[in-house]
Amino acid sequence: MKNYKTYIYIIVIVTALIVTVVGLTYAYFSWNSTSENKDVTVNVTVEGLSENDITYTASTNNVELIPVASKDSGRITTISISQSAIASATATFYLTLTTLPSSLINSTLKYEFVSVSGGNETTLTPSNSNFSTNSQGDTITLTTQTLSQNTTYNYKLYIWIDGTVVNPNVMQNQDYQFDLYVEVTDQV
Repeated sequence: MKNYKTYIYIIVIVTALIVTVVGLTYAYFSWNSTSENKDVTVNVTVEGLSENDITYTASTNNVELIPVASKDSGRITTISISQSAIASATATFYLTLTTLPSSLINSTLKYEFVSVSGGNETTLTPSNSNFSTNSQGDTITLTTQTLSQNTTYNYKLYIWIDGTVVNPNVMQNQDYQFDLYVEVTDQV
């Protein structure tokens, strides 16, 4: 009788271990997004003053939008901008949520816009900014900055799914498109 109880305990423990391993494996692989999702980018447009007076470069790392432990592992768009027209201009940065399915409207889909100078980052958006109160078509004003003549300014836009908390499965494999728009005007 004692051997029978031991046998039952061993079966229960082994079954629980198998279920745990399978569940964790499924949870990890279910968040892998499609290759198409990897190529979704944040489009960058700069307008204002004269096209000849504004120079900018933009690049985005091609990572999948999956839950990650920190913003540094998420989608990062890097922007450099300068103006040569006047002594001082104003640049306003907007993020338009061109495609944002309702399944991605969640407090765990986060963004942060930072200014980069000398390797240091200064956050320009409220901490833990997320898309929980936004909807498709909304435009978010990220920041307004002063641009001095012939000075290059560097910025980063981080977009990530917070992997430190549980995320709903409906967020996986969703297409999205965000447009980062910069409007540069004469400073009055």
